Amino acid sequence: MSITKFLPVEHSKSFGYTQSAFWIKFTIRNKTTEPLWQLLVDFPHLDFIELHIKNSESEFQSTYYERSLPFAQRDLFYRNPTFNLSVLPQQALEGFIRIESESSVVLPIYLIAKSNFVAYSIGHYFPFGIYYGIMIGLVLYNMLYRDWETDRK
Repeated sequence: MSITKFLPVEHSKSFGYTQSAFWIKFTIRNKTTEPLWQLLVDFPHLDFIELHIKNSESEFQSTYYERSLPFAQRDLFYRNPTFNLSVLPQQALEGFIRIESESSVVLPIYLIAKSNFVAYSIGHYFPFGIYYGIMIGLVLYNMLYRDWETDRK
């Protein structure tokens, strides 16, 4: 089957469980003064993601993400797939993303300025910190309570 046309995708898109590969074509126009960006695929269960960026010589530079890829080999030590992008102010960047997975395919893709990414990730990790802090507190409380009860007997 040959497809010559890309269809627009609005917001986050879910394709369910499939073994198909999906191609996403995009153009980024940087209307800010920020040159460094993070392309975030906010779904960690995708098996394989390829990013193809067209450079100034109209050649494609490719990078990839695999779910089994160790954190040390990722562009950024983050729980979800992220890719470093450089888009000069008032310039455009064209690229393609190929996504393949044997599990569910969900495509929440965000472009975040690198200077804002730390605040973004802290906002997502903060609830985890509260949750685990409460769990640790409950474990310590129960251990102390058990020791107090055994000492009382």
